[in-house]
Amino acid sequence: MLYLMVRDAPGFIRFLKAVFGAVEVTRAEAPDGTILMAELAIAGESLVLSEAGGPYPPQAITIELGVAREALDGMVRNAVAVGAAAERVAEGAVVRDPAGNAWRLRAATV
Repeated sequence: MLYLMVRDAPGFIRFLKAVFGAVEVTRAEAPDGTILMAELAIAGESLVLSEAGGPYPPQAITIELGVAREALDGMVRNAVAVGAAAERVAEGAVVRDPAGNAWRLRAATV
C-alpha cells in the first residue's frame, strides 16, 4: 500500500479519479474539512493519502505504473485535461500532476 502526504488532498483525489478511475473507499475529515485520511482503489491496489502539513510537509515522488497499452493515451489526455504536464517517452509517458508528483506510465506488455 502506498501512503502519500499531499498538498490539496481534495484536488489530488479528483486527479486520481479523473486519470486513473480511482474509487474512493473511505475518507476521514477534520471538523474544518481537512482530509486526515482517504483510501482509494486503483486497479485493485490501495493508495492512502492525507493532507500534508505540520511536521509532514508535501514531498513530490515518482510512481511507476504498468498500464494497458490501449488505456495509456486516454490516461495521458485525462491528465492533461485536469492540469498535468505530460511527456511521451519510448516505453509510455511521464505525467507530472499539479502537486509535482511524476507518474511514469509504462505500457504493460503481455
